This record gives sequence, structure tokens and C-alpha cells, in this order.
Amino acid sequence: MMMMMLFFMLSQTITANDANKSSEAKALVGWWPYANASHHCNWKGIECNKAGSVIGLSLLDNNLGGLHGSLDFYSFPSLVSLSIDYCGLEGSIPDQIGLLSNLTDLSTNKLNASIPKEIGNLQNLFSLNLGDNNFDGPIPSNFGNLILLDFLNLGKNSISGHIPLDIATLMNLTHVDLNHNSLVGPVHGNLSRLYYLDVSSNHLSSNLSFQYPCNLQHLDLSMNRMTGALTTILVCNNLQYLNLRSNNFVGEQLDTLKFTYLRFVNQSLNDNLTAIAPGPSSVQGIDIGLPSNTLSGQLTIKKHMPRNKLVHYLTIFLPIILGFCFLILLYAYYKKHNPTEKEIQPETKKHGNVCSILNYDGIIAYEDFITATEDFDLKYCIGTGGYGSVYEAKLLDGKTFALKKLHRFEAKQPAFDQSFKNEIQVLTNLRHKNIVKLYGFCLHNKCNFLVYEYMERGSLFCALSNSELAVEVDWMKRVNIIKDVAHALAYMHHDCIPPIVHRDISTNNILLNSEMEGFVADFGAARLIDPDSSNHTAIVGTLGYIAPELAYNMIVNEKCDVYSFGVVALETIGGKHPGDLLTSLNCRGISLEDILDKRLPYPTDKSIEKEIIRVCDVAASCILTNPKCRPTMRNVSQILSC
Repeated sequence: MMMMMLFFMLSQTITANDANKSSEAKALVGWWPYANASHHCNWKGIECNKAGSVIGLSLLDNNLGGLHGSLDFYSFPSLVSLSIDYCGLEGSIPDQIGLLSNLTDLSTNKLNASIPKEIGNLQNLFSLNLGDNNFDGPIPSNFGNLILLDFLNLGKNSISGHIPLDIATLMNLTHVDLNHNSLVGPVHGNLSRLYYLDVSSNHLSSNLSFQYPCNLQHLDLSMNRMTGALTTILVCNNLQYLNLRSNNFVGEQLDTLKFTYLRFVNQSLNDNLTAIAPGPSSVQGIDIGLPSNTLSGQLTIKKHMPRNKLVHYLTIFLPIILGFCFLILLYAYYKKHNPTEKEIQPETKKHGNVCSILNYDGIIAYEDFITATEDFDLKYCIGTGGYGSVYEAKLLDGKTFALKKLHRFEAKQPAFDQSFKNEIQVLTNLRHKNIVKLYGFCLHNKCNFLVYEYMERGSLFCALSNSELAVEVDWMKRVNIIKDVAHALAYMHHDCIPPIVHRDISTNNILLNSEMEGFVADFGAARLIDPDSSNHTAIVGTLGYIAPELAYNMIVNEKCDVYSFGVVALETIGGKHPGDLLTSLNCRGISLEDILDKRLPYPTDKSIEKEIIRVCDVAASCILTNPKCRPTMRNVSQILSC
């Protein structure tokens, strides 16, 4: 009798589970783009638990339009992850969303209306991304119930009202992005507990009141109406990125020397800020945010002198300076028309006026590099590019650098010379851990070269082409290299003013250090994007990586780099250039096994497999023929970081 009861209970449970699975399948068939005759747990983008219930729905780059109304959340009681990106969703989020236990990502669509307060009921929520939609109204006040929330992105909407104070008290929250909305009111002092805060392009006002301890590493307050002094920011000594542009701050500018890790700072367009008094050191290695200048040499920030004192000094020193300049010009004219045999030989000790090469002590190091390469002997050559060769230079102190020397013939060609100078201009203003570091340069009629950070593992192309090294670059190393490149491009496109487009992203221009980290290199073709210009260009780049639209409209923008990134990502995962796979992926007619590098074993770890699938899905959206359908590099960077 007992056995019969157990059998009856078990059969009832199985029947209930089967009914649940059947209702899930029916709810998906009406709108899921990958529905077919097989079991729904085998459909692309659907993840089920061991019991066969749907726990994850993931879509990227599908035109769903208003079909999300067909999604009945009642049919998915076990759902914990919903990720629907670049799918053209329209309308509002159904109130049933409150039934989900862990919404992770719902971004870059055309969703509108207000954010439903039911989301505040999701107490297991870890990551919420509703950025780049058309939401309006306030941020729900019950978001303070999201006690496990770590990542919050509501940027690029039309959200109004105040930043809820309860959000500032969430203990696990580290990343908040509220940029490009219509928020008003103060920036709460408790938000200094975050690591990332972007509230740029809003209508926020009042004084800052950040509190200790301050964990902020990235702070963007630009394009607001903030007032008061900046002294409260001094408690945030871990800052790496600081943008205060276009506000109403008063008092003295921040002394950037007090921030050990700072790599970017912009305090411009604050009319009531005054420069700091001169200090014992100059500011080096930091992007200061002085746009539209042609600064050179060492920058020292000085306090404004009274007008009368300035006039007094000018009347004394200006005639002396002009006289000295006249003597220099006279001397240069004499030397030019009276050459001597001695002058024909390059005098390296006098190259300080044509070089800007600094070693770690800040001393002109031209002679050291010439000696280290034995005047650019071929035995030190480690690579050859389009307009120059790269040499390894190991100095006496043990430090190793890479020297990129312009070929003698190309140095006389205006196009190559301009490309060389363009690389200097662009790299001088870039500060990112995944962009190869430029230490200095030499411009001379006999010798033009750049001094770069040395990358021990060479290019990504060489690593993938070498069978032994390709095996060493395992799946997670490859995924991380792709993430490194994505972060660097997102910085160039969205954090630089004006934005910078590389125009030649390829595996040859991705370098690897000893830790197998990826670095974007070779900025000879890079271009600053002018928002007031048509940005027409000649076709540049590497064949096989160039965006198809450049063949007919010749207009360069960030989406050209996005396409090239997609090709690089697929090549990194596949071990070779994707070639015809690009067309297949655009048509969605290919499996993961067809993409993966056969030299590596298929990933058995589910978490690694999921990372690879995420990379491939993102790459597929990056190589879409229509550039408007491609994601931005900021979106790509955020998706890969989730």
C-alpha cells in the first residue's frame, strides 16, 4: 500500500513537471526566433535546469518589435536570467516582470513608459541593465529593496526626478550609470562608496559632499549644474578617471598630483574655477583635459598673475626674448649656408631639440637607443609593418623597449610621414591600460622612430598562427584578450573628446604582453571624429577587416571599428580569419562547433562555454551589414563584462 502511494505521488509530480514544460514550450513558440521541432531546452539562447525548466532566456540582435507582449512570465516560474539586447523591443515592460527572481539584462531596445515598480520586488537581483531605451518618469523608490544589486545601468533614457537616497545605501552596489537623462537634485554623499559613477549630461545641482571612505575609481559629473568647491573629492584618492567638465564649480581647481592613480581629468568649462598655484613637480602621464591646444614640453599649472604685474614683466623680458630669438635665427641661417664636415655627422648629444624620448628618470635617451640597436642593425628587427620596422632595444639598465622606425624611403613620402606624425598625436593623448604606451619619439631628417612599451608575446596574429603558441592561448585567455580590446575601443569611442576611430583594427595590431593581456597598437591610420564634419575618408585598414559600407560611402565613424572588432573576436575564437563564416553568421546559419579553433579541446566547463557563446553572439552583432544595427563598443564592453 505504501509503495502504491509513493508511486502515485511520484506520478503526480512527473505529470506536473511535464505540464509545466509544455506550457513553457507553448509560451515560447509564438515569438522565439529559434523555435523548431526539438525540445525547447535545446533551442539556441535557452538554458534549462536539470529538471528541464527554463531558467535563462538570452537573445542578441533579433528584430522582435512589439512581440515581448507575447511573453507570458507566468509560464516561467523558474526563470532567473533574462537578457534581450538589440532586439528592437517596443512598448513597456509588463508588470509580470516582478515574478522573475533574477533579471540580469534588458537593454538597448525601444522600451518606453516608466520603469515598473515591480522590479523593486526582485530581491535576488544582481545586475540590472535598462540602458539605451526610452524610459521616462522617476526611478522607482523601492529600488532600495534590491539588497544584492551590484550593477545598475539606466543611462541614455529620459528618466526624471531625483536619485533615490535608498540607492546610495545599497551595500553591494559598485557600478551606477545614469548618464544622459533628466535627473535633478543632489549627488548623495554615500555614492562615494561605489567604484563607478557616471551621472553626466543631467540637470543635477548643489554641492558635493563625498564621504570617507571613498572607493570611486571612475567619476563623471560632466554636463550638469553642480556648484560649490571641489575639496570633498580629495577623499577619493583611488580615482583613475575624473570628468568635471561644464559645471558651475567654484574655488580652486583640484591638484592632480594628490591623486596617485589618476589617468584622465577634465576640469574645463567651469568659469568660476581658478588654476592652482605652482607646485614642486609638473603633471606628467595624465590627460589634463585642455582641448583644442597644441601644447608641447612640460606643463606646469600656475595661478593667474595680476594684470599690472604681468604687463610689468612683459616690458622687461619681451625685448630680451625677441633679441634672443633673433640671434638663434641668425645662427641657424649662418650654419645652413656654411656647412662643415663635422655637421654632416649626426651629433646625438644635440638631438634634445628634435627628440622627446624620456626614460624612467626623465633624461634624453636618444644615444641609449642607438647604442642598444647598434644603429638599427637588422639582427634587432622583430617585425615589419606598412611603413616601418620594429626593433627590440634592451638598455643597460635591463629595461626593454620597442622602436618603430620609419623606412628611409617612406620617410620622404608625405603620406607616410603624416601617418607617422598622426600616430604621435593620437597616442600622446591616450591613457588606457589596454592601449600600448608611447614613451617618446624622434623626428629627424635622418632618423624617425617611436619608442613603445615592449610586448613580449608579439602580435595576436603571430600567436594564433603558431600551432604551439596557439594551444598556450587557451579559451579563457582568448576571451580575456577580446575583452581587453573591447575596453580599449570603448574608451577611445566614448571617453575621448573628440572620439577616436582606429580604422585598422586587426589581429596584427593587437599585441600581447607576458601575461597574455591584449593591447591595441598601430595608430597610424587613427582619426579624430569631428561631429560637425561629414568625416569622409579614403579607404584605409587591413583587407578582410574593413567595414563593407566604406566601399560605397567613404564615411568613417565608430561603427567601422565595431565591424573590425567583430572580425578580430571571431578570428581569436576560431584561430584563423573567419572568411566565409562572416556571411554565414549574418544569416545565423552556423553552429558553435564550426567556429571554434580545432587545435583546442571543446570547452567542457559550462561557464567557459557560456563566455565563448557570449563572445560569438556579440561578434555576430558587430559584423552586421547595416552599421546602424551594430552595437556601440560601450555596449559591447558592458555585455562582455557581465
